Amino acid sequence: MNQMWIFFFIILCFTGGLFATDIIVQTQPTIYGKESQDVQIPCSSNMLFSRTIVKWKLGATLENAIVLVFLDHGAVGGPLFDKGYDLFINGSLLIKNVTTTNSGLYFCIVEDSLGNTGYNTSRLVVNLKPVLSQLVINFCGMHNPNCTRKFQTNVTLPLVCTARSERAAVSLNWKSNVSDVPQRIQSLTEEQDGIFISNAEINVQLIDAAQYVCYVLNTEEYNLPESSIYINISPVYFYPEKGPLTIEPSSCNKWTVPVTMLCTIIAVAVISVITRILYKKFHKTYIKVPSSCRSTGLSAPSRREEINSGINEVPSTGDLQDRQENTQQTSNVGKTI
Repeated sequence: MNQMWIFFFIILCFTGGLFATDIIVQTQPTIYGKESQDVQIPCSSNMLFSRTIVKWKLGATLENAIVLVFLDHGAVGGPLFDKGYDLFINGSLLIKNVTTTNSGLYFCIVEDSLGNTGYNTSRLVVNLKPVLSQLVINFCGMHNPNCTRKFQTNVTLPLVCTARSERAAVSLNWKSNVSDVPQRIQSLTEEQDGIFISNAEINVQLIDAAQYVCYVLNTEEYNLPESSIYINISPVYFYPEKGPLTIEPSSCNKWTVPVTMLCTIIAVAVISVITRILYKKFHKTYIKVPSSCRSTGLSAPSRREEINSGINEVPSTGDLQDRQENTQQTSNVGKTI
């Protein structure tokens, strides 16, 4: 009895489901493909046996022209067979080197030997390859791939990585060499003319001191050059609560020592001159020589000595009388003359 059931099952398989009325076709609702890559659109059915036919149609309705026909696990035909389309042995569709023109709705139709059919659809979305024009971090500048940010404790610093891309948006991510990266906040803005601005922001604090790298998350999928998508903050420095103590030499500090020495020399010279003037004024006696002394032919030193000797001698009473008489006679002679 068991052998008869096995024999019946084998006949059922080779006759293409003689007693089956419903053909179930399974596909993937949406397929995302990258530009310039190969894309496979799967299709499977409960009736994929030797005498079934798989047809693929492209378009919004079933009335569109047949793209490919798969017959008996080997025979393939259709107008687009040699134009970048191919079929796998299980009936799945292969599109080589996809472009935006390949985007659209695809029908997978399965037909058995009795004419029973079933179908399902898949939508292909071809993502454009982005053209990355800018990738910057705030406060770093557009053309600075490495920069340093210094800030104090108890301060939260937002690190915002921004990418500008054409034709398609990119997804950004942060990574660190020593610590866990804080949760990032992403945003996307689409401008005119197919320009996309992607932002990825993280907030770092003192405990997050590390080297951070911003990069495009889907780099490998698009095969973008590393030189255009990676940027570093190397390293981020943090300081104690009182903040950084920075002593920077100004343009005047380098002249402090020479100017101080010059001022000291000038001060010493001025003090020396003033001291000499005061010394001459208060410690030396200058005696003026009368004009009558000049006619006698006496030299100044001898006349000074004579005067000094006269000053030191105390005249007697007789001498005073004689001097008075001589003075009176001299005055009388002057009157007579």
